[in-house]
Amino acid sequence: MSLVTRIQRYLFHARQEYILGSRYNKDRNPKYHQKHVIRSMFDLLMINHEWLDNNKIKELIQDKHPNIFTNEDWRVLESGDDNIKDYILLYEKVYNLALDEIHYKNI
Repeated sequence: MSLVTRIQRYLFHARQEYILGSRYNKDRNPKYHQKHVIRSMFDLLMINHEWLDNNKIKELIQDKHPNIFTNEDWRVLESGDDNIKDYILLYEKVYNLALDEIHYKNI
């Protein structure tokens, strides 16, 4: 559950910065959000006790959850896009996947 809470916090911070533009800290830096989307995917895979090499995260996510990101999503993530709105969409996808994983484990 802490993973969901952490992803939710990242998502809310990104939304707040995008909508209000009022946060004057690291949340304004798109590289911050790029890093945390990747970290969230890494942590999500760790829930399932899978050992990950940072260089393999894209491959593992695509194998385990092939529909989480579109090709355009991967392009944004790999390019270090400077539009926070793009990272909000990526956070939402990882957040929803995390909720699904936790719900599935509790059934």
